[in-house]
Amino acid sequence: MTPTDGTSDDGRADYLAGDDGPADNRAQGTGYEGPALANLREQIDDIEGAGRRTPRRIDPGMKAMIIAVAVFVLVIAALLPWVHGVAGWQVLVGGPDANTKADVIPRVFGIGVFLFGVLGSTIALGTRWWPVAWLCSFGCGAFTVLGLVSLWSQQSSDSHLPGPGPGIGLILAELCMLVLAVNWVRTIAARETASAAISARAPGKSRRSVRPHR
Repeated sequence: MTPTDGTSDDGRADYLAGDDGPADNRAQGTGYEGPALANLREQIDDIEGAGRRTPRRIDPGMKAMIIAVAVFVLVIAALLPWVHGVAGWQVLVGGPDANTKADVIPRVFGIGVFLFGVLGSTIALGTRWWPVAWLCSFGCGAFTVLGLVSLWSQQSSDSHLPGPGPGIGLILAELCMLVLAVNWVRTIAARETASAAISARAPGKSRRSVRPHR
């Protein structure tokens, strides 16, 4: 049937295919996609490339508030008595009373509290970097176990008599380190779950969806 508007079938097909190439390439299945599909593919490539270049970060959500409160309480615990009436910061930095009354285990625990509980957690919350958060989860977990040993060490003495017992600051620091360890582990687990879900998607799925049918 002859068109009534004077436009041939070939010319109408060329118009539908675009100005960058003949329409018979699409009809013959040579891979010609047209400018719109080519631009869409470039956008998909840019998005995937940006995702690979983006540094791995965390999103703690509401857990960030819990971690911040735990860090603040750790600072307060450092001002309270830990061992034989000696404050936590004195156990950490040393001093006449600390050297004679504080054992090695509470002092090492104080170093872990400062490095991972206070300093590391503050940096992780400020930068949201995944490696720092991972170090905090590992460090807080390890020093939580050491904190239990510190509490146990204050319950006994060399003379097999009951010890003086841990100070309120040491108990509070141990509880805060436990809270930090649990929340950092949950944050890392949520980040890994999201990464696994993204990696499970087929990398060429978006490209195949925009290719023309042959």
